[in-house]
Amino acid sequence: DARDIGHPGSMDASQLQRRVVIHLDLDCFYAQVEAKRLGIDPSVPLAVQQWSGLIAVNYPARHRGVKRHLNVTEAKKLVPELVCVHVETIGDDEGGHVDAEAAEDDAHDVAGVGVGVPTAEKTDGTSHDKQSRKVSLRRYRRASWRVMSALADRCEHVERASIDEAYVDVTREVDAAVATANAAEIDEMVRDGVRRTGAVVPLTPSTSEHDRRLAIGAHVCAGIRASVLERTGFTMSGGIAHNKMLAKLASARNKPNRQTAVSRRAVTEMMESLPMRSIKGLGGKLGEKVEAALRRVFGEGS
Repeated sequence: DARDIGHPGSMDASQLQRRVVIHLDLDCFYAQVEAKRLGIDPSVPLAVQQWSGLIAVNYPARHRGVKRHLNVTEAKKLVPELVCVHVETIGDDEGGHVDAEAAEDDAHDVAGVGVGVPTAEKTDGTSHDKQSRKVSLRRYRRASWRVMSALADRCEHVERASIDEAYVDVTREVDAAVATANAAEIDEMVRDGVRRTGAVVPLTPSTSEHDRRLAIGAHVCAGIRASVLERTGFTMSGGIAHNKMLAKLASARNKPNRQTAVSRRAVTEMMESLPMRSIKGLGGKLGEKVEAALRRVFGEGS
């Protein structure tokens, strides 16, 4: 039930603090899709281009200075061996017949309009003909739905936030673990969760019930990420917290392919070290307002 994740307004303060919410973010998703499709080793610097600009850059390329929104020429100067894969484009300039599958897919997606046959593969930075062809994102939508299907098979409450991210409310899973597992099993879940997870402020599951629940949630998160990797071949970063906003902030903290937990005590430090304005969807004045609101709610010493 996605409403449980997005609209917890009926919960009291105690219930809200007992929630365990995970944000999962696919690492450089478009780049992962292309590397997997073309059999390119993940260690090879790779970028996805749309026309002459870059729209996705994998971590090996990022570590060498390549950033999104650079043009291909600028990126190639930084990393001459950079593999540039153009997003799929479709049109009627390469054979004349209409690709019915592409037409059906793109009819449901405002970002991928136009029909026709796919272009031949190009990885040298050459741009496709912008005048005669249209961008199609069906390749990434299909990969995304495979990921979301894997999540739905594993988790009860999944909310798809975008093509490359989702929220999972694992409160009931944590409740069930606490209610049915014996003390030794719970302690092992807690240890495993702490071991696999970074934290803005170290969790103290031995003295805090809330941190103990987050640690169990972290154990669950690691299992979810492993399941998605096994099913789809894609890595995800995860954030574990008591609400969606903190979970989203946490997932961006230790990318790629890692996870981070954020307790209430860590809110102030997180805001100081990772401005919300740097998080997708919280830019500019909105991010400033969110930061101010959280400081009012939690205070400087929370």
